[in-house]
Amino acid sequence: MSKAISQVPLAVNEPVNSYEPGSPEVKSLISTYKKCGLKRLKFP
Repeated sequence: MSKAISQVPLAVNEPVNSYEPGSPEVKSLISTYKKCGLKRLKFP
């Protein structure tokens, strides 16, 4: 049995988004998706 005294940090999760149609979360997600689609990848 260990005699160490330790404190486990409190777990903090990311906020849960609703993603309802027309919500700011959906608009942000769609704009990020479109930005990713416009990028050109270069392969060596």
